[in-house]
Amino acid sequence: MFVGRSAELASLHEALESVRDGQRGRVALVDGAAGLGKSELVRTFATQVAEQGLVVRMATGTSGELLAYAPFVSALPELELHLSAVRDAGDPSVARLLFWREVARQLSTVARGEPAVLILEDLHNADSQSIMLLRYLASGLASGVLVIATTRPPADGSLWATVHAELHTAASHGEASAISLEPFSTESTAALLRGHFAAEHPAHIDRAAGRLNDASGGVPI
Repeated sequence: MFVGRSAELASLHEALESVRDGQRGRVALVDGAAGLGKSELVRTFATQVAEQGLVVRMATGTSGELLAYAPFVSALPELELHLSAVRDAGDPSVARLLFWREVARQLSTVARGEPAVLILEDLHNADSQSIMLLRYLASGLASGVLVIATTRPPADGSLWATVHAELHTAASHGEASAISLEPFSTESTAALLRGHFAAEHPAHIDRAAGRLNDASGGVPI
């Protein structure tokens, strides 16, 4: 059940409207500790967007993933042939840039004249090449493309920590979006309980919500 994140959901829809009306695409970060509902938020958004007839592609970063660009290739299987060319290239830096441009082109093609959404979950687990590609896309996306990346707080000194900070700086300048999930309030926890249990005894639910929120630290999952 989706509760407690209406403002964050509205922010994602605002980001979508910005790529519909703007001159370029956008990267949106969804930050939050484990269990705060990042996946529920972006999947609810994906459902709503798909109901509008827009294209949505999704993939998840996997800890220890050895394949370069794994989340992107999972979401856009048509990239596999181009990735083979990168592996075989004589000049890796040139091949990498050409591949990044191809990813941006494929995303624009997928959009088919309407906004398209690419959701990459758990990007903190992604391979380094995927992280560098996201950095490129933050400034290299065509209009009509929204890339959403969910992440836990990055480890200090990691590549993702550097790119994460850069994206937050871009967000502060209006060039990206950054959404941070905070722990649930007691009111949100009560709404969650009402959604799962009959609200015949609201006073009992309110008391239980207070105790549960204190015990869980506001983590709904």
